[in-house]
Formats: sequence, structure tokens, C-alpha cells
Amino acid sequence: MNYTEEQITLAFEKLPRNTQDVLFTSGIKEQSKIIGAPLSVLSGWEEGLNDLINMTILKLVDKKDFEKELIALFKIGDTVAGEITSEAFSQIIDPIRLKEKKEEREQAESLQKESGEETVVIENVLEEKKERSNTWKSGSAPDNLPVAEAPEYLTPPIPPKSSNLEVEPPSEHPFEEKMKRVFTAGQQSMGDLTLAPIAPQTPNTAHAPYDPYRETIE
Repeated sequence: MNYTEEQITLAFEKLPRNTQDVLFTSGIKEQSKIIGAPLSVLSGWEEGLNDLINMTILKLVDKKDFEKELIALFKIGDTVAGEITSEAFSQIIDPIRLKEKKEEREQAESLQKESGEETVVIENVLEEKKERSNTWKSGSAPDNLPVAEAPEYLTPPIPPKSSNLEVEPPSEHPFEEKMKRVFTAGQQSMGDLTLAPIAPQTPNTAHAPYDPYRETIE
């Protein structure tokens, strides 16, 4: 029964955590002493039997090989080897295997439950997306859409013009009015647009300049 350190390490890592905790403990060693009582007349039997039980827990040795190893290791008969093998499995190895299977079953159920919950969540999400898609296709918007807020302007709004104010249009200059009529009303006669002639001025005799050569008439 020769195993490398690497083989033992790999086998140990494959065991459940609870089995790892009880392996190589004093409890297993004490039980192996009780089981191996028929071997008490042999030298070094305690250590040899304990190592064989540990290798079996590591699943490096099965039940058939366990009995063969006992016969080869201690040079005992088949009957004694069978009895020790039966006691080792019923008292130590089989209870550990049953506990391992129970833990594996509970772990599998837990994973299945978590997987089922995740499946339900995914189905709910898909169903919600489907309902939203149908809502959009029907032309009605969902009720949970965000409402747009009124924009905030940086400048105050311009107040509307009051209809009660009466503003008189500014009066136009007569000349501007006539020029406007030239450009906008082509049917008007030029006589209407002619400026009034300026009357000639008559000399004012009262203010005639003084002529010194003019004779005075008496």
C-alpha cells in the first residue's frame, strides 16, 4: 500500500468538507484500536490499521482491497481479515459515506432550488418585456413612463401685448405723404402731386433806395 503525497493530496481535496474535518483525527484512531483488537498480538498493528482505514476514507482503497491489504500486511487468515473488514466499514467507513451522500443530496437540492428561483425571475422578466412590447404595438403608452418636466428658462418670458392700449400712428410730413403716393399709387395724376407755385414778390415802394440825382418835384 504505497501512495504518493500527490495522490493523497488530490484525494483529500475531492472529499466533502465534513469528511476532511474528521479524517486523521483521534476519534478514528480510537475506533480503529477497538476494531483491530484481534491484531493486538502483532507489533505495529495500530498504526498500520489506522493508515489503511484513512486510505479507505480517501477512496484510494475499496472494501475488497481493504481485506486483501489486511491479509498481506498482517499475515492473517481470511476469516479474521473478513471480520476486521466488516467492523471497519460498519463502524467507521459506511457512516461517513452515508453522511457524504446526505450532504451531496442536500447541496443538489439547494442548487436546484436556487436554479428554480432564478428561472422564475428570468421568466418574469421575459413576460414583463413581452407585455411592454404588446403595449407599444397596440398604440398605448405604458403608465410607468417618466413624465417630462417643464424646462426652466434663463430669461423671463415676454409679457403679451395688451389689447386695451390705443396708440395713434405718427402723422406724416406733407412732402413724405406725396412721395409715398408717387411710389404706391401710380394711377394718381401728376397734377395732384405738383407743388403749389410760389407767387412773385412786388417791389415795396415805401422802402425804395434813395437816389440823390433824382430831382425833387414840388
